Amino acid sequence: MSKRNTLRHLFFGLFLPFLALPAAPAAAVEVFPLAEVHAGLEGEVLTVLQGREPETLRVEVLGVLDDWIGPGVPLILGRFTDERGRFEGVAAGMSGSPVMIDGRLVGALSYSVGNFTKEPICGITPIEAMLRLGSLPAGELPWRREGRVAAVDGLLQAIPLAVGVRGVAADRLGAFDDLWREMGLAPAAAARPAAGAAAMGADDLQPGMPVSAMLIWGDKVVGATGTVTWREGSKLLAFGHPFLGRGRSGGPVAPAEIVWTVASGFNSFKISRYGAPAGTLTQDRLVGIAAEIGPVPQGLPIDVRVRRPGAPDIERHFQVLRSPRLVGPLANFALRSAVVDASGAELDETLRLEGNILLEGRAPVRVVIGGGAGPSPPVARIGAELARVLAALFQAPMEVPAVEGVELEVRAIERDGAWKVIRAVPDRLSVRAGGRLELRVELSGPRGERNWEVLDVEIPAGTLPGRCTVAVGSARTLDGELGAVAEARRRTARTADEYLAALASFSSDTLLEARLVRPAAGIVSRGREYPALPATAHLLLRSSPGGNELYHSRWRRLAGAWREMERSVTGLARLSLVIEAEESTE
Repeated sequence: MSKRNTLRHLFFGLFLPFLALPAAPAAAVEVFPLAEVHAGLEGEVLTVLQGREPETLRVEVLGVLDDWIGPGVPLILGRFTDERGRFEGVAAGMSGSPVMIDGRLVGALSYSVGNFTKEPICGITPIEAMLRLGSLPAGELPWRREGRVAAVDGLLQAIPLAVGVRGVAADRLGAFDDLWREMGLAPAAAARPAAGAAAMGADDLQPGMPVSAMLIWGDKVVGATGTVTWREGSKLLAFGHPFLGRGRSGGPVAPAEIVWTVASGFNSFKISRYGAPAGTLTQDRLVGIAAEIGPVPQGLPIDVRVRRPGAPDIERHFQVLRSPRLVGPLANFALRSAVVDASGAELDETLRLEGNILLEGRAPVRVVIGGGAGPSPPVARIGAELARVLAALFQAPMEVPAVEGVELEVRAIERDGAWKVIRAVPDRLSVRAGGRLELRVELSGPRGERNWEVLDVEIPAGTLPGRCTVAVGSARTLDGELGAVAEARRRTARTADEYLAALASFSSDTLLEARLVRPAAGIVSRGREYPALPATAHLLLRSSPGGNELYHSRWRRLAGAWREMERSVTGLARLSLVIEAEESTE
């Protein structure tokens, strides 16, 4: 199958509801029929290059490409012909700019041809296709994997949205390449600093004016700016291509102002200034986005407090888009940018994150992690942990309670680094069941300083005699060495209670733990652990109907002790211990 046919089938599968739409509803503005579009027609593109007032760029129609955007959705090919248009080129942020022929709306500027082209070639999405978005069902869909369509047939690509970030210095934006990749944008050059807030309202969302789909709003702002194509009453259409490809959607939209349009042979772009959210994104489809001016949807509230020695506490409050795929990276960005506010250029420190993820009608999920262990910066590690937990909640395989908010506290500790386990010294090499074992654990600090911690391990009565292993390290390290039972329980959970219980039991790297274990063949199934099962039980579970997902556990936990540390713990110590039979009471 050719590449073009493959893309056609992909589009057909993703956008089947779009293809069966009724005729487009009548609009207040007169529409230039697609059937009358032909090569040689001349028109105007309305777009804001600076400020809020749209300017006109001349465009010539080169032809109509059938089925180019998708099955049944043609693309109008054009090029800029006036001096200003040829100088600016097709800039990031022009997506959705209305294209007029003889005073009638023909479509939205939406695609461009690569970089360094000698002519400013553009693609125009027919307005007739965009108007059909109003006939699609609204309201957010349940979670599914999202994807932004970035290219068509390897030739034309969607005009990049002008992604702007307010509150983060330009030299730090490259630290968030993971977020830009999740959005389907080229890293590093994808986002640029946005100017301060502007006093704008719903009246500033008119055809030809900039509009932003908001990802984060509050003390920090991240938005993707395009242009309004059409508006009638409180309804508007924009972009001419997908934003995130979410289908039915539910994020906020806001008016924007263009500070300047930077012309470039590589990638021209607009620098934006955002207004306050003024409506709701209702559709995010192949041919553009639709929005309703009015009430603003609720995002996920995230409150961050950063505490550093000798400095006042810093608090930041955000809302992030409730996108199952992006909520983790967006929360990661919000947390990391708040910490950067507090620490500035401080590098010689480690971080400790404590917080609660609040659930509707349920106990919160606790998050604790130290950012002082590993090759990546501490702020990146605590951000990744928050993203992991949120992704698990928003992408759960069953319905779980809604996440109501996130409350986080980050404490900065001078001297970057972690405690490393050097050795564990027991007070005896054999102990009776029902007795007690004292372990002295030697730790090395980030500057070579030594520390001793004492862990008392109680051996349960009734423990069978024999040789066991004592492993000492962070609880997370032990999970990696002995088997992450909590992760296996989460993956095999069949109910929300099992899933949340497994998620809440994830281990922290700040918990110094001694774990007494013995080799044993066990199974984790349906969110529960079955240690030390006989061979007959293994066979029974494997052959049970329904194809249960099973994970094998290699160790059975007999006992343990732990202590919370101020920073991360690395390293691992093992020792062998003999359990003796209990003394007879007869």
